[in-house]
Amino acid sequence: MKPSSTSKAAALLLLTGMVAAACSGGNAEQPSPKPSAAASPSATEGPVGTPVPTASAAPASVVVTDIGDHKFREQIVKLLESGIATPSSGGLFEPSAPVTKGDFLRWMTAYDDKGLEDADLSKPPMYPDLEADSPDYGWIHGLVEAGRLGAEPGKPLQLDGPLQRGELARLWAWYQDRASIKESDRDRLSSEVVIMSREDRKEIPEPYIRAVAHYVSVADGKPYLRTFGDTSRLAAEALVSRSQAAYWIVENAGEESGGDGFSPPAPKVQVEVQGIEEAAPAAAPSDIAGHKREAAVAKLAGQVAGVLDGSGAFRPDEPILRFEFIRWMAAYDDKGVIPFRAPEPTYSDVKQQDEGYELVEGLTQAGIISGFPDGTMRLSEPLTREQLTVLWGWYQRYGLVVKPLAAEVSEVNLRNFEDRDKVGKIFLGGVQAYVSSNWDTPPYLDTFGADKKLEPQKPVTRAEAAYWITQNAEVEAED
Repeated sequence: MKPSSTSKAAALLLLTGMVAAACSGGNAEQPSPKPSAAASPSATEGPVGTPVPTASAAPASVVVTDIGDHKFREQIVKLLESGIATPSSGGLFEPSAPVTKGDFLRWMTAYDDKGLEDADLSKPPMYPDLEADSPDYGWIHGLVEAGRLGAEPGKPLQLDGPLQRGELARLWAWYQDRASIKESDRDRLSSEVVIMSREDRKEIPEPYIRAVAHYVSVADGKPYLRTFGDTSRLAAEALVSRSQAAYWIVENAGEESGGDGFSPPAPKVQVEVQGIEEAAPAAAPSDIAGHKREAAVAKLAGQVAGVLDGSGAFRPDEPILRFEFIRWMAAYDDKGVIPFRAPEPTYSDVKQQDEGYELVEGLTQAGIISGFPDGTMRLSEPLTREQLTVLWGWYQRYGLVVKPLAAEVSEVNLRNFEDRDKVGKIFLGGVQAYVSSNWDTPPYLDTFGADKKLEPQKPVTRAEAAYWITQNAEVEAED
């Protein structure tokens, strides 16, 4: 955006204040006018005669403490270096928290500055929740006048509200002036065809379908999948985290021109990232020599951190807890899903302060994990065999688990097992799916033994869990 000289100076002054607050213990980032990334760095005066730092001034510095091991750390740092976003006074970027629509639009238009003009402030408001005295009024209406804001005038804009994935795709496509997506009369069916393999394609709301399809299957690099994970569900109405917003913007800026000639904003802030841990060489488990599942345990331990205790032991024959299995599964067979700090817990027994909260919420948002019918997840309980089949089946979006056969059919298919009546009703589909003759070697029988008993409530050992994960991750991917 290129605001008037007065508003440009005001934006620069505000940006300087934001950075200074972050350095000196100020408040967390607050909604503000979009800072102009293209603003001249030469010395000038603010609207009340306050000098704006010159280009030769030493850049401010900030410390950020909660992105050290984050998958999108590089992109978050670039956004922070530009001065467009700032960490809180405690050095927190809060990468897993939901991003607001306002912050996404501010970051997007400042980082990928198109040089658009602010609108005339004397014009009547286009959105009922955006008054003319709002600091966002001019540049938001400037986007509308330029045909670059995919938000329908006359309806609430909700800048302080959360942002959905499909909405992000649409806002970005409009800002990049993608004519094929902006054309409202384009046939929905053609969009569904290009995402035919995605099982929730028909659930994607009409305003988002064209943009989602484009960024899943047409655009170079498939940014939707790189940002939100490559699963069979696109979850277009899931909320976007701050880290995902930062990643999308930094990785895709300049798309309108194919990236040609795009230069990211010059760094204005030195960013010190604390908490970066160098990956230590994988240690060999000390207690698996000669174990039946030795190879599987060694393979898992070589790829998943934290499976050994402080003494280097794996404890292969101890029961595995449900959260341990979920963490191993997600780490070994990574679907690209980013942990998410949902504003409200999905499960009644998984609180925001719990270790597994963000991982479980991220997987739930992606539609690849499901809890019990009573709304619990029971992360601290031992995992049983029948529970494993449902957790794994949902994670892989295996059709026979996600949409199981009728209970009567599953019972018939399990007729050769003496204790088939002990399988819980909600687990019948999962157990049946993994003892089915559809497999060359049914995973359930391969892992737990091919005798006449299923023992569905028997706890799964850590070694059995390692074997199941390492044996079946590749198989499911090919299935």
